[in-house]
Amino acid sequence: MNINKMLLGALAGGVAYFLLGWLVYGILLSSVFAIAEETRTVIAKEQFGMTAMFISCLAYGLLLAYIYERWANISTFVTGAKAGAVIGALATIWVNMSMFAMYNFVTLQNSVIDLFVHAAVSALVGGVVAYVLGKGK
Repeated sequence: MNINKMLLGALAGGVAYFLLGWLVYGILLSSVFAIAEETRTVIAKEQFGMTAMFISCLAYGLLLAYIYERWANISTFVTGAKAGAVIGALATIWVNMSMFAMYNFVTLQNSVIDLFVHAAVSALVGGVVAYVLGKGK
């Protein structure tokens, strides 16, 4: 296992995930995933934790890079995108159904929308990770 290549793939994937998340969730679909003001004031922080969000994105990039490099030998954009879509969809079902079970502000409709959106974002991130891992092979 090439640790340096894996870390570089994780960094590229984390940055891609951060930027795509900002574009897709923060700008393009912000009204779709908006929650009522009274709920937001109870659950949302006053100041968005940009550093924590970036660490979260890096962790997702590392998860994909580790799986691809260590176990799956995925090193092309297309195979990385396919695997990323599946991993992203399964992670979304896992998290969203947990949230739907526990919180009133999570709707089934938004969970289903998020399933497809996150699968698409994860496909792009997975493709980036695999592309970086495959460079030089």
